[in-house]
Amino acid sequence: MKESLKIILFIILTWTVCLAQDNYKEALESVRIKDFGKAITIAREMFEKDSLDSAIKILLNIREAEPGNKSVYDLLGDAYLKSGVTDLAITNYQKEISVDSTDTKLRFKLASVYYNDKKYTDAVNEYLKILSFEPQNKEALYKAGKIFYLGKLYGDAVIYLEKFRQLDPGNPEVDTCLINSYLRIQKYDMASAAAESALKILPGNIQLIRLAAKAFYFNNNYQNTILYYSQLPDSAFTYDDFISAGKSAQYLKRDSLAVIYLVKAVKTDSTKNDLTMDLGNLYYTTNNFEKARKYYAEKIAKDAAFEPAYRFLGFASLQLKDYNSVKENLKKAVALNDTVIASYFWLAQAYRSMDSTNKAISAFQDVLTHIDARPGYDEEAAESNSYLGQEFFEQKKYGQSINYLIKALKYKPTNVNFVLMLASAYHSSGDTDNAIKYYKKVLSLDPKNEIAKKGLRLLSAD
Repeated sequence: MKESLKIILFIILTWTVCLAQDNYKEALESVRIKDFGKAITIAREMFEKDSLDSAIKILLNIREAEPGNKSVYDLLGDAYLKSGVTDLAITNYQKEISVDSTDTKLRFKLASVYYNDKKYTDAVNEYLKILSFEPQNKEALYKAGKIFYLGKLYGDAVIYLEKFRQLDPGNPEVDTCLINSYLRIQKYDMASAAAESALKILPGNIQLIRLAAKAFYFNNNYQNTILYYSQLPDSAFTYDDFISAGKSAQYLKRDSLAVIYLVKAVKTDSTKNDLTMDLGNLYYTTNNFEKARKYYAEKIAKDAAFEPAYRFLGFASLQLKDYNSVKENLKKAVALNDTVIASYFWLAQAYRSMDSTNKAISAFQDVLTHIDARPGYDEEAAESNSYLGQEFFEQKKYGQSINYLIKALKYKPTNVNFVLMLASAYHSSGDTDNAIKYYKKVLSLDPKNEIAKKGLRLLSAD
């Protein structure tokens, strides 16, 4: 039974080969007598049966006999392409175009071959030629725009993608490439406008919502940035999206929301950027001082020489009345950067709260030394001078007390407590004239002040 089957198959194969040979001879005879139509028909049948070598030989004979036959070039190009000889396929399509340069279908075919062969410049040139005589050919607009986009020629991409979009709005792939192109060339107004326009036709499209948020972020429109990001599930966010959303919330002073986004950014990729200071500062501004301290400490663990982390860890500890931590961290901050007035000032306040009078006096004196008439520190200067004036008064060092209190009044001349303390210092030092002068100034600011009245009675100046 098997032998019989083999014989049958052999007969069929032999018959097929003979038939193909007969067809091939018939095609060559047709060429000889110039019956090119019949020869092309036989070549096409062989092409369809994958007898590519025979088809190509017939077509080459026809081409030699009739070089202006467009159909020959087309079928010969197809045969070479099917055989994997791309360069010869291109050559024949080009010759066909030289016969009929307005054949749009052929130019699309040639452009596709160029594209698949990664000859992108040649491919896009074919699409541009199509557009030169069919300016509204949507497929050519789309393909040209897409090639420019993939080639990172974003300025050219937007030209053709915009034209396509005007003819056929609502294509999510085109909208995505268009908005991304505008972002790449930093046309943020155009990007956000394109995104909003696209979403009117394709509401709820996750990718377009994400691009809209991104466009508005780069356009510094943080309100709309948050509006669009709030429509996305977390799964649609990239690390950069969480950062953009967090920064936008910060700009809008929505610190609690900023914390949420930045924490998610860290969870997405903890190695990409160091967000410990950002998170510490955000927790600080939302009065979550323990969480703030956690992130400042993490920053110090990563970078032991980063002065702001010690400084803000000290400030957060001050809010929690952990004065030992305040002292420890602000001393380190000062050691790393001795120009920051706030570090000296709050270190002094820590000593003051710890009832370390001598250290507090020294620290407040350091504050004044570093301020040294620098503008912008009136509050710190006034409080430092008043504290020192009061402490030296209590120590009965009236001369030093007076010097500091006079300086305090330069910053706050109408502060009743400062004036009253200065009057008392003069009184205690025996300077009657100045005591009377400043007691009276107290009463000019606070007519019912009993201490000033009593001081004047004691000096017989009431």
